[in-house]
Amino acid sequence: MRKITLISIAAAVCCASGAVSAQDAAVSAAGQLEEITVTARRVEEKLNDIPVAITAFSADDLAKRNALSLSDVAAYTAGMSFESYSGGTTPAPIFRGLAQNNLIDRNQNVATFVDGVHVQEQGNIDFTQMELERIEILKGPQNAQYGRSAFAGAILWVPRKPTLGEWDGSVTGTLGSDERQDLRGSLSVPLWQDKLAVRVSANKSKFDGTFANNFQGSHKGIGTTIGGYHFDGTDGNVGGYDKETRQVSLRFRPIDALTLDLMYYRSENIFESGASAQLQPRTATQVPALGASNPHNCSPRIAGGINQLACGELKFTPAQVAWDPRASGNHTHSDLLIGHIDYEISDKLGVAFTYGKGLYDATNFSPSATPEVQFFGDAGVATRQLVTGNPAIQFVSNPFTDQKSESYELRFHGTLGNVSWALGTYNNDVEDLGALANIQYRLPLSIDPTGQVEVRNLVTPNGATTTGLLARFRDKTNSQFLTFGIPFADKWKAEVEARYTSEKRQQTSFFGTGLVKKTYNDFTPRVNLSYEIIPGSKLYASVAKGVKSGGFNNAATADVVAFDPETNYTYELGAKQKLLDGTLQLNYNLFFIDWKNLQLSVPDTNPTPPNLQDPNYTGNVKGATSKGIELEAVMLFTDRLRGNLAWSYADSTFKSGVIDTAFGRLCETSSTTPACVFLPRSATLPLGGSPIGGNALPRSPKTKIGVGLEYGMPLRSWKLTLRGDASYQAKYYVENLNVAYIPSRTLLNLNVALSDPESRWNVSLWGKNVTDETYVSSSFAVSVVNQYIPSFGDGRTFGLTASYRFSGTTN
Repeated sequence: MRKITLISIAAAVCCASGAVSAQDAAVSAAGQLEEITVTARRVEEKLNDIPVAITAFSADDLAKRNALSLSDVAAYTAGMSFESYSGGTTPAPIFRGLAQNNLIDRNQNVATFVDGVHVQEQGNIDFTQMELERIEILKGPQNAQYGRSAFAGAILWVPRKPTLGEWDGSVTGTLGSDERQDLRGSLSVPLWQDKLAVRVSANKSKFDGTFANNFQGSHKGIGTTIGGYHFDGTDGNVGGYDKETRQVSLRFRPIDALTLDLMYYRSENIFESGASAQLQPRTATQVPALGASNPHNCSPRIAGGINQLACGELKFTPAQVAWDPRASGNHTHSDLLIGHIDYEISDKLGVAFTYGKGLYDATNFSPSATPEVQFFGDAGVATRQLVTGNPAIQFVSNPFTDQKSESYELRFHGTLGNVSWALGTYNNDVEDLGALANIQYRLPLSIDPTGQVEVRNLVTPNGATTTGLLARFRDKTNSQFLTFGIPFADKWKAEVEARYTSEKRQQTSFFGTGLVKKTYNDFTPRVNLSYEIIPGSKLYASVAKGVKSGGFNNAATADVVAFDPETNYTYELGAKQKLLDGTLQLNYNLFFIDWKNLQLSVPDTNPTPPNLQDPNYTGNVKGATSKGIELEAVMLFTDRLRGNLAWSYADSTFKSGVIDTAFGRLCETSSTTPACVFLPRSATLPLGGSPIGGNALPRSPKTKIGVGLEYGMPLRSWKLTLRGDASYQAKYYVENLNVAYIPSRTLLNLNVALSDPESRWNVSLWGKNVTDETYVSSSFAVSVVNQYIPSFGDGRTFGLTASYRFSGTTN
């Protein structure tokens, strides 16, 4: 509560006349805030003209905040939270509390687009290493405008284009704590007057993480080869990374009305296993042998009487962070080829064509336990002991993914009288091959220091053998869309967007049912009504439908193979205002979301063969609701001082009648004061369950606040800029039962920058999490093994960044 009060006081200081926003704007020569131009609706528009909740960050905004990931972006965006599990291998953006149940679902709740091209793979959504012009965050359903996966919103990455008729470039280097090293460069060269230009850029970044690996012994970074893939292992601290990107763009404008853009982008990222621990229930006989108590503290099961759940704050200590050095986290490659043709046939008619091709592959080797490291004492801070003996069975999740996609969009747009319109067609074809799991035996390193890993064949229920659970997916999407806007009665405007989509999805599982396929047809409209109060200020109301496609389970029986699409209707009232002679930009909205047919774990009521331990599958339940408010603005107090604030509140809860059958089975308790209600086993609930109507959706903090202050002053002929950014995130629950939670956190970042009069040189000394707050940033909750896997966010880091920009003309 004290931290909320401190942040609120800081917000009040920043917002004496209203509020300040996470969305920066430039300052005009007249001492006013200049409006940001965005392309959220495929055409250039002033941000205040769009009846959509949108936050935009320019490349300079990101640099001033030392933003290195989507997690940094989310900290200063109202209505957006973000989790990145196990060192960045499973990123999960959440808009307005609409958290999806399945973290590794191929079809996410939030869509990602690079230069207008959809990027589907979940592990490939963070492009902060790209040379960017800006990022645009659109909240609320965007299916009508962007199609699939834009169920709760969309993240638009806008890469920087070549500069026609001029050359420019930059070089930036960073040295920081924990072996942080960055080097990036960019150069745009005109090849033919002001008609043809090319831009090339590259970036290399490395970091060792801020938490030590407490794995017993000196065996660090042991490589492993398994299933034809080689994994380098974890060396030094945990949570580090190595990132490399290359980017080439070409722009050709032979005449003013015709522009052709082509971009190739490639990235290679290595994420080590994160600073996390695995908390599982232990029997009375295991506790002495393992040298620690059961980390779970509630819901003793009738069978065995062992505490099965963690209730209250989910706690672990840095001393418990330990990863087998054969665990390497995630290694990804991504290639994107994007082409645009824009032709303005006349001042009333234009046509645009977009082509996108993407290749993505990832390998992951993260053993699910570290049996050699055990702890004495509840906190796990005392002596460690080696465990020897027979090989231990390990389960490895998602050892590899291989995806390719191709898309086309043809769009016509124009005006007819005072009516603006656009229509077009879109096609997308995505193929995925993935190993869903793998079983292995391994010897403890104390017995075999070479790091032996032996793969054993897994016998499937139909008698076949495989070294993993493999599946091939293919999705073909075809859609037609139409938008039009009609101004009326001087200051009013009505806008309608609509899209009809036919999506053919198929899955070939090498474990279970073989080939399954289904076609989903959806109509997703959006209606906006806006009123211009004065130039630069607008009120709006909107209703939008969001759809997330159905899909398949990796099931052995046909009755649980497919699940249906889910939908939401979002109702929104908002305002965008420029006040106080243009020195205050204030954007805010109220929203209500009705989420139906929510995709959630449901029981297999006809297990074959009969087995009460059969896993739960994804199905559809009644749904959830979310309601809240978002406020963002930026204010120029003086020509030297400016501030920004992003504040949001989102209350998302399950509807009455929804039953959790995953963790819900653990509510069967011998205690007289159970942590959760248990519904007995029945024909429809083979393992039992727990009613969760009214519970908060997991991983969804209700309150978020981001506050920033920036002060610039002359230092002789140079400029000194001081900037501070504080972010607060309220506590949130880890699972649907709402028994374990991650506590609130407040983080502070500081930046001191010095730049020359021409803004060519810039040197900054920065610090992130300068108070060195140790906080749990996220946690898996795995019901099959009653396991919580919490992860720490980075501790304090600091460093020095220097950059030089240059430009010129072709004269």
